[in-house]
Amino acid sequence: MKKARFSIGILFFICGLNFATWATRIPDFKSFLQLSDAELGTVLMGLPIGSLVSLPIAGWLLTKYASKWISLMAIAMYVIVIPALSLAASPYTLFIGLFFFGMSGDIMNIAMNTQVVSLEVKMNKIIMSSFHAIFSIGLMAGAFLGGYLEKEHYSPFQHFSIIACLNIALVPFIFGNLFTDKPVQDESKPTSSIFNLGPYLIVLSLIAFCGMLCEGAMADWISLYFKEYSPNSSFPITIGFSSFAAAMVIGRFMGDKISLKYGISSILVLNGLLLSVGMLLTLLVPSIYFKIGGCFIV
Repeated sequence: MKKARFSIGILFFICGLNFATWATRIPDFKSFLQLSDAELGTVLMGLPIGSLVSLPIAGWLLTKYASKWISLMAIAMYVIVIPALSLAASPYTLFIGLFFFGMSGDIMNIAMNTQVVSLEVKMNKIIMSSFHAIFSIGLMAGAFLGGYLEKEHYSPFQHFSIIACLNIALVPFIFGNLFTDKPVQDESKPTSSIFNLGPYLIVLSLIAFCGMLCEGAMADWISLYFKEYSPNSSFPITIGFSSFAAAMVIGRFMGDKISLKYGISSILVLNGLLLSVGMLLTLLVPSIYFKIGGCFIV
């Protein structure tokens, strides 16, 4: 079980590392393609659209193939798509690249979470949050590495090629230990639709929407914000994203215990307030240290 847990952890680490690799170089693409903020926002839509499109595809794949093979397929997609992203010469090609990057990430996301479910069944223990923390460790590592390589004037192609090679190098460490689970057979019939969620699910949906809105803002815009509003700082432009990712690691390791102790409702309310405080600090206080602290709070 330890080998399987380690291998699944590498999948989560790879997923976080790959996402941070793209996120830390967004300012370079904005500058190289001479995009306005509005144009960049439109191009960035390629990633979530790719994620949405891949959801039913990933679900269908799980009914046909074991999640082990789908995970490896997602890594193969990453190895192709990540270097290709760096070669985007226009907003249109970057949008298409991000579409497939989003597809790769979402297929990997569903497959690796399925692996965790199989592990939990075998261990008779809930350990999902620890793997999400490993994703955040990958996010943090990708942010630090991206900041270093950007400061050392590595081009996006060089940076992305290093990450693609790292993806390939990690495959031998995971291949033999992932579970070859049976394809998922879902014979249940839906009892409700998106138009009939009920007040409880609507509230949960709004909370999830706000959470992802804030996370997306940090991932897509914070490095660009630090580049444009703290240009003379001795810190790399990825420092805000690195602070955000480091805090996510701590939060995900502590989250279950804190929620059990103080109650989920109380934690959700407090988190909403902390998100507001963190973003206000980042946006309104000129000190770079307060901005970094604000990202940590978010």
